Amino acid sequence: MRETLKRLARFSAAYSLSALIGPLFTVLLTPLYTRVLEPADYGVVDVLMTLSALLVALASVGMDQALSAHFFDRPEAEGGDGWRRNLSTTALIIVGGLALVAALLVAAFAEPLAQALFHDPARRVTVLLLAVNVASLPLYNLTIVALRLRMRVAQANLVSLVYLFGLIGAAIVLVLGLRLRATGIIAANAIASTLATAIGLAVGARGLRGQPSVSLGRALLAVGVGALPASIGLLVFNNIDRLLLTQFVSPTDLGLYSIANKLSSMSYVVMSPVLAAWWPMALEMVNRPDAPRQFARFFEYFLVAGCLLALGIGLGAPEILTWFTRDAYVPAAPYALALLAYNGPVGFAFAFLQVALVARKRTGLISLAFLISAASNIVLNLILMPRIGVWAAVIATVVAGIIHTGILYRFAQRVYPVRYRWLRILVLLGGFAAIVLAFVAQPLPWPFWTRLLALALMVVLIFAVGVVTPAQVLDIARAALRRLGRRPAPSSGTGRETLAPVKGQEDSPS
Repeated sequence: MRETLKRLARFSAAYSLSALIGPLFTVLLTPLYTRVLEPADYGVVDVLMTLSALLVALASVGMDQALSAHFFDRPEAEGGDGWRRNLSTTALIIVGGLALVAALLVAAFAEPLAQALFHDPARRVTVLLLAVNVASLPLYNLTIVALRLRMRVAQANLVSLVYLFGLIGAAIVLVLGLRLRATGIIAANAIASTLATAIGLAVGARGLRGQPSVSLGRALLAVGVGALPASIGLLVFNNIDRLLLTQFVSPTDLGLYSIANKLSSMSYVVMSPVLAAWWPMALEMVNRPDAPRQFARFFEYFLVAGCLLALGIGLGAPEILTWFTRDAYVPAAPYALALLAYNGPVGFAFAFLQVALVARKRTGLISLAFLISAASNIVLNLILMPRIGVWAAVIATVVAGIIHTGILYRFAQRVYPVRYRWLRILVLLGGFAAIVLAFVAQPLPWPFWTRLLALALMVVLIFAVGVVTPAQVLDIARAALRRLGRRPAPSSGTGRETLAPVKGQEDSPS
């Protein structure tokens, strides 16, 4: 267990640069874009990026999960390295071909799409630029997945940073400099994804270049096609509420819900390096005898992180919204706090539970869970929105997320049983839910001392149920201080392991 924690800490720290800076910078660019773009142009960007996400999901055909599911099937001693290169090459060829077909279709129908979506054929140039993004982004995403599965941390970070700085540089020139507005943003995304894909294929050539295989392609598609509905279901789940709200609430309320959604996603952004590190580690260790026990404990750790992040961000939402936006957006704080239950512990739980199903190639069950939860979300929204407006979208999102987690748990237990300590987990989540409901029911402004008290109570509850102990926190603090060079590590054995610094090939899978 301790060794797994050490590896997770090393890989999380290594991935944090590329995993955190990109989403954070995208969030920080939002108020800048809203000041440069007219609302109509911002609407064009939102619609086209949503269309891009759908087409990229279709072109990717679940290949990221398929590659993850098969990657550790063959050990090194049985020619695993060459086999993994062949697997990666086959996946890249499949995705590259599908992405090219999707891009050509977008380009061929650029003018009709511009007319249908925006009633403006002149937008065809913007749609053509979107086609470039559709051609390259699936390859970029799969390249990052392949590099992370091979534990090539430096290469994955390099490619991610090329994308990040390519996007920032192109946006500054095209949007702020040349004032190309919506077309400039779509062009910046196309430039960044194309450049990063080329760099990724170049720097990762040694690990990605192999011999394509028809049999490997069939095996990958069998898993990937099963995972595809999950990708579509996730897009529906995350976007349908805003489309439905347009029929039931004012534009102001819709704007408050949108900004609350953006703020609530920050908990997932903060944890993205840990999740990026956990997936390849979990898939690598899934067949070890002690893996179920470790999965049970790490599930608790992820829930603790989700609860603390959700409360930390949610209870500070009024101040965050005041600083990040304007006072007019502060009423979104209660929505954000409630939505953080979905983007915090609930979201972390169902992301965690997918590992077993991917490892056992049962991605169809993941898709079924997503489709059921997406349908639940739609039904709940349609029932509640005419009665309670924006709160209907909030409640539907959280409840459908809980339904999704419950279904995934049942599916995962069938194929990979794990003995979770449910009494501790339910007490932890019950305390979290009580704090959230207490503040949601309380009108703004929330007294500062009550928020501090709520966070303190959550910490006390975590220690009381025994998920984390004070001794473990002290161990982590001492290890962090040693890594910062503030005190030397013990020179002789004390029977206790300490966090070791990252050293080159130690990051490779054993």
